[in-house]
Amino acid sequence: MNLTYLLRSCRLFSDLEGADLDAVQRIASSKEYRKGQVIFNEGEP
Repeated sequence: MNLTYLLRSCRLFSDLEGADLDAVQRIASSKEYRKGQVIFNEGEP
């Protein structure tokens, strides 16, 4: 799936345009998780 599409579908990033969206894409990474897998716990840094 296209990273631009994924970012724009997330409310946090949906209003970003141009250079701002490009900056997020440069530092973003894709990870896959199994259903029900814990990806972080409350209070973890």
